[in-house]
Amino acid sequence: YPIGGAADFALRRFAELAGKNAKIVILPHSSSDPSGSGEELCNSFRALGVKETDVLLPAEKRPIPDCSAIFMSGGDQSRMMRLLPAEYIQDMKTRLHSGLLI
Repeated sequence: YPIGGAADFALRRFAELAGKNAKIVILPHSSSDPSGSGEELCNSFRALGVKETDVLLPAEKRPIPDCSAIFMSGGDQSRMMRLLPAEYIQDMKTRLHSGLLI
């Protein structure tokens, strides 16, 4: 569900759904400071007990790694769609249909 003004609740719920042994991949593409946003989200998830996180920055061209969940940061969603590689979108659609938490 959308985070909007309830970021703390939403992050906590996302971490619960992903599970303590989850690996969460963070896509901070919509943020004006992707590196800072990615680092902040990693720290937030770790504080909630998530043991493994990975950030894919817009400049990186590696595939989305195996993971338990994918979290997309807030910010300018049109920026997200401009910077998100088509391969990521297709991969996320496939994984979503297989039950991955996004």
